[in-house]
Amino acid sequence: MQFTVDNTKRTRWDELKEIVKIVLEISTIFDQNGVDIYFLNRPPLLKVIDPREIDEVLEHPPEGYSNLARALEYIFGLNIAQPNREKKMLVFVATDAEATNADDMSDLTTLENVMWNKRDAETTHVMFLLCNDSEASVKLLSKWDREMDHVDLLDDFLTEKDKVRKQHGQEYPFNYGEYIMKAILGAIDEEFDSLGEYDE
Repeated sequence: MQFTVDNTKRTRWDELKEIVKIVLEISTIFDQNGVDIYFLNRPPLLKVIDPREIDEVLEHPPEGYSNLARALEYIFGLNIAQPNREKKMLVFVATDAEATNADDMSDLTTLENVMWNKRDAETTHVMFLLCNDSEASVKLLSKWDREMDHVDLLDDFLTEKDKVRKQHGQEYPFNYGEYIMKAILGAIDEEFDSLGEYDE
């Protein structure tokens, strides 16, 4: 997953790490209890209050199976994700691979079932931070973005900028600050969710 971005040596993995760190820094400001970080093939980091805790983990690129459905089903089953809770949960999904099952076979069907049937949309908002070029994944996540409540999809900055300008015109001043705002608020606020969505 070493696709370059913005004509530099930075990869999409580098950009994903950057956005994850920024989101984590902002999240720890607003949640003094700390932020829980779950990985697909590593132990979780729970109640993180210092964003620097993730630096060492992100130094090593992800490896192993991408059983995202299993991970999300576990998270959606936590007490803080149950119906009728006053406090909402915001889940950021940052992955660079297409979802697979325990046999490492592509399995978007199970993931879709989890998103539709295991998640309470009123208590659990989900933002997908996209870092792969799998046509099947992008198509499905874009469909969820349109059809599911409190779900949004964020691509790399240049792709998002291009989508926003196709929607609002080439002079629209979409900057990195707005990109970060969409990352944080896209699954919560309809205005940010719809930013960059257009009929092709």
